Amino acid sequence: CKMSVTFSTAPDSNCSFEEDKDSTVLSKDVDITAATKLKLIAAASLENQNLELQAITSGAASSAATGVNGDYGACTNDGNPVTSGTSAFIAAEVTAVQRSPTTETTNLYVSGTSGKCTATKIGTAWGEQHGDSIAAALCEVRETRLAIPDVLHKQGLTALETNADIIAALTQLTGPGKDVPADADAKKTLVHTYFGSNQQTYEHTIVKLVEKNSIDIQMKPSNIKGTALTLAGTSDGVKALSYYIGQDIKSKEANKVAPATPLISKELNNKCKTIKEKDKCKTEDGCELKGDDCVAVEKGKEEDKKDEKCTGKSKEQCKDGCKWEDSKFKDSSFFVNRKLALNAATFVGLV
Repeated sequence: CKMSVTFSTAPDSNCSFEEDKDSTVLSKDVDITAATKLKLIAAASLENQNLELQAITSGAASSAATGVNGDYGACTNDGNPVTSGTSAFIAAEVTAVQRSPTTETTNLYVSGTSGKCTATKIGTAWGEQHGDSIAAALCEVRETRLAIPDVLHKQGLTALETNADIIAALTQLTGPGKDVPADADAKKTLVHTYFGSNQQTYEHTIVKLVEKNSIDIQMKPSNIKGTALTLAGTSDGVKALSYYIGQDIKSKEANKVAPATPLISKELNNKCKTIKEKDKCKTEDGCELKGDDCVAVEKGKEEDKKDEKCTGKSKEQCKDGCKWEDSKFKDSSFFVNRKLALNAATFVGLV
């Protein structure tokens, strides 16, 4: 006869066929940098389950022809579970041999907590699941630590002073075709010229411009808008950089002044000639000394001398014929900084 056997758990065994949802290992619960050993279920506890079989018969075997479906397997004369009144039966009881899930510890390293990793068992039967193979894999992960550097503009001014790509780019920005400086101090000076001479200045200018200040260029067929960081490495970033470089060249061309033709006023020249005392022959009056004679200053030279006198002065020193052009200075500085911010952001995307 045939019968169907239903497996069930004993009510007092505290076990279940349901999957334990709390058994999942999460990366947030594992610190691979601190791990040196691996605890796993012992191989002996993972072998095939052994079963114990007990069988008993009573009466004529031909009479026990009807199967009993229940927690145990049996064939009886009437199809009912075996009782004291059953005249013929064939019964069997199958019991799983109890085994305790023991654990064993496998070192990640051959010796101690560093050095050579434990040898893998991959290549042997079931080697992929062997504790040594898992320990070897974790050891390799632990030893192979990938360095994830900060984005370039976050590395700080000191890092830029030795960055070969940044220095090469700034050299070409200073003068196309120029040789990259070999001296460490020259490299530092070059970087400081564009990015500031200290970390605080660098943070308040370049980093702020790269991350926060918005670039807005009205350009056909579509406008370009975004921070230098978001534009870096994009086609819009290349267009914006080209636009600023073009504007810079245009500004320099517009500021070029043709040399003035020297002009001498006859009336002024005659006036200067009447001055006989050398200390009274002053450029402020339009006169200058030529040898022992006081003559009128040529018009072109007068402007040049005024420029020489005024250029490089601080705001407090700007007086006596000089004029502080605050708005022009401010606009020029802002333009240069914005262009440099885009340069810096472009380096972030390309270096």
